[in-house]
Amino acid sequence: MGQTNEALLFLMPGFMARSKDYQQLLAPLAASGIEVRNPHLRLGLRSYLAPRTTISEHARSAAHLVEQGLAEGRKVWLAGHSCGGQVAWLAAQTTQPHGLILLTIASQLTQARVQDLPTELN
Repeated sequence: MGQTNEALLFLMPGFMARSKDYQQLLAPLAASGIEVRNPHLRLGLRSYLAPRTTISEHARSAAHLVEQGLAEGRKVWLAGHSCGGQVAWLAAQTTQPHGLILLTIASQLTQARVQDLPTELN
């Protein structure tokens, strides 16, 4: 089995976002050796019109992911974009990630300034 990265970042997606929507944003972090996981939370329009799970339930799931990473001895960061930011914020209230990142990024910023994101999480 390969060596695990010490840093682990979970990014909770925004409303109606897919994991691939964040590839460009997360690529510099992954390239620098940070393990990036982008769980699918089913926060799309259909979930809001006929909710199967609530934001609180998603937050409990996210907190569980953080706890698993911490149990492995990892430095776990929790991030969330838009609705996923609400999930991350709530999850951070019940667990102890090394950091919390809440994102609100305009599309032009995403395209023009991705190279300026920090590529190291301490």
